[in-house]
Amino acid sequence: MKKIEIVGYQRANLGRTESQAIRAEGNVPGVLYGGDDQVHFYAPAILFRDFHLVSGAIALVLGALAANLILGQFKPGWTAMPIAHSASVWTFLAMTLAGLAYTLSGGCPGRHLFLSGEGNEDSVVFVLGLIAGAALAHNFALAAAPDQMVEGVLKVGGPALYGKIAVVVGLAYCIALGFVARGKRAEGGQS
Repeated sequence: MKKIEIVGYQRANLGRTESQAIRAEGNVPGVLYGGDDQVHFYAPAILFRDFHLVSGAIALVLGALAANLILGQFKPGWTAMPIAHSASVWTFLAMTLAGLAYTLSGGCPGRHLFLSGEGNEDSVVFVLGLIAGAALAHNFALAAAPDQMVEGVLKVGGPALYGKIAVVVGLAYCIALGFVARGKRAEGGQS
């Protein structure tokens, strides 16, 4: 049997207000059940963190750094990064559109990918739509172009005119769809 040791402090005051105050101080309230009596305690939240995943992220960053150094592709700074542009407003609007579309569809792409693997037809259509949408965006010049250094001068990338139109139309469509769906839910229709 696996044993777990929790370092904590017994608490005398119980209740919702006390638990909220404990959480506000960065602690986790808890109750141990079993035996003759319940033990109410709190422990620092940092003790419940699982830091083994951080080592994977650090290894990924160090591996990418080593690969870029070995291949001679390391360029410190943010200027002219591959497949990145500095048109921040359009990046923000595009990510707002993506988040809104994912919310309206019932979840993030990863969730739909897993659900499609479990046989959910709606998620299968969603995943196929993502693939088709990416293909259309790149084939019809809707995807953004990266920043480039041309003869020592930074040429700012970003979406072309049709890409900007697609983002604005997509935002308008998703906002309208959200309000229509909200109205149907308020009327007692399907959600």
